[in-house]
Amino acid sequence: MSSDIMTPEGFGVNGRKLQVLYKTTALRILFDGRTAIGMKILVEGKKIRAFVRKKVIISAGINSAQLLMLSGIGPANDLINVGIPVIIDNPNVGEFLTNHTLNSATFSANKRDISELQKDPKY
Repeated sequence: MSSDIMTPEGFGVNGRKLQVLYKTTALRILFDGRTAIGMKILVEGKKIRAFVRKKVIISAGINSAQLLMLSGIGPANDLINVGIPVIIDNPNVGEFLTNHTLNSATFSANKRDISELQKDPKY
């Protein structure tokens, strides 16, 4: 990580302390009313509640919408249907998600053909 973002001691912008947890799964955001106060996380098989002093920052990539909905932020009808208490009714959460395929290709070449491939002017 760049030294202008976080020092090895965990200090961030303006000397603020930042703790980065690896091999940790965010389970849901914890609320006091409508204010985010922490996270419920899974660390080495143990569920832990981590509380914040100021802000909860969500950066879960494609799982951000899932995390919000598991925490009670999303379309109220969808949350109610699966038994999640509604904290904030926001019909836009998860609305425009698109699954992207992951494609890969594997090639092999016959060793006798490699010399012929090297003669190809396109390579």
